[in-house]
Amino acid sequence: MGTMVEGGLMGGSEPTVPVPSPDLEITSFQNPRVKLARALRDRRDRDREGLFLVEGYRELLRAAEAQAPVQELFFCPDWFQGSNEGRLLARWRELGARLIQVPGPVFERMSYRDRPEGLLGLCAQERMTLEDLPLSANPFLVVAEAIEKPGNLGTILRSADAAGLDGVIVADAKTDLFNPNVVRASIGT
Repeated sequence: MGTMVEGGLMGGSEPTVPVPSPDLEITSFQNPRVKLARALRDRRDRDREGLFLVEGYRELLRAAEAQAPVQELFFCPDWFQGSNEGRLLARWRELGARLIQVPGPVFERMSYRDRPEGLLGLCAQERMTLEDLPLSANPFLVVAEAIEKPGNLGTILRSADAAGLDGVIVADAKTDLFNPNVVRASIGT
């Protein structure tokens, strides 16, 4: 099995959970899965592949709570920052994600963060039209246009979710909803 970790998803005194055995181990920088994860830093590649990156413990925890369509989850125990990663990986396996273990240098090449946390998910893009948006009897929406900084859009998404809004409408086709900085600032909302 791999590394042992303690605590529940958010900490606490739950029993130690082993890091699950990977479905696949990749050690090469030249592996097509590694190259794909690296390519997804670029918007054109994200749009062409219909995938985006979710990196970090908190972001992947929120994504698991929302049952986001993470297809593959790369992990590197050497980079883990806490003691709950094993439980989170087990949860993602239950949700159908393929767990792929990589060594530190390979993970570092895939990561877009300065300080990687050892968890990186490849998630399918899900786009929603206005017709698809489920609304309450008295809908409360935010309309955003011409947001220049991706992190600002992520903060708007996170705040709207926390306030219980029905949704956020992004009225500018140039805005990249799947930019890694949007995802990071939204904390996986």
